[in-house]
Amino acid sequence: MSGSLPAVRFARITDPTRRHAFFVATAEEDLDRLAAAYEREDDLTVTPVEFTDPWIVSETRGRVADTRQENGRPRW
Repeated sequence: MSGSLPAVRFARITDPTRRHAFFVATAEEDLDRLAAAYEREDDLTVTPVEFTDPWIVSETRGRVADTRQENGRPRW
């Protein structure tokens, strides 16, 4: 991993019943594109969420940086 780690943001994506949900993370500057991609589906809702646990944030920043290094910018 080279360079500094990116700031990250998290979002919860749910179906209309809110019975099924998952969390995603992306670089801060990519959150709007990620939300727009999922919200194109009529039955999905995207809600930004905050994780404050330092370990979760740190590990996620590392993972996002690794993904960028391996694949270029995220697909969102």
